[in-house]
Amino acid sequence: MLPVVAPQPVLNLGNKLRSWLTSAGIQAPRAGQMWQSYSSLSDPAARQAFLRTLRSVVDHRGQAVSALNKLHLTADVPTLLIWGDRDRIIPVSHAYAAHDALTGSRLEVLEGVEHFPHAEAPTAVADILEDFIASTSHQANLAFRC
Repeated sequence: MLPVVAPQPVLNLGNKLRSWLTSAGIQAPRAGQMWQSYSSLSDPAARQAFLRTLRSVVDHRGQAVSALNKLHLTADVPTLLIWGDRDRIIPVSHAYAAHDALTGSRLEVLEGVEHFPHAEAPTAVADILEDFIASTSHQANLAFRC
């Protein structure tokens, strides 16, 4: 069914429209990320990887797998969670639950940001990453590499 959802004529039209908007100086990072994700479904290998992942975590009732009961295994790994407070794909409540389960983790919730913080707020994400790297102890970095 997915090849029908992302047929080549639709992809060509979408790419042309994206090109026109970009050349007109119209930037929509979230839309660009969504289009990139959508258009990747036309590639058979990417489509199979997506379907394998989807089938392993979602069934007819919705999400069937959670990592919360396994997160304690990463207690010694420095962990930074960056989330958008308006994420409609994976709600911010998941970020708070993961943060609570990950002792010593750091959670940064970006206001007004949806599912693609790196595209929607790249400067904020870069600043957060730089601060996290700078403030993470050398000992923690050694544990992370081992």
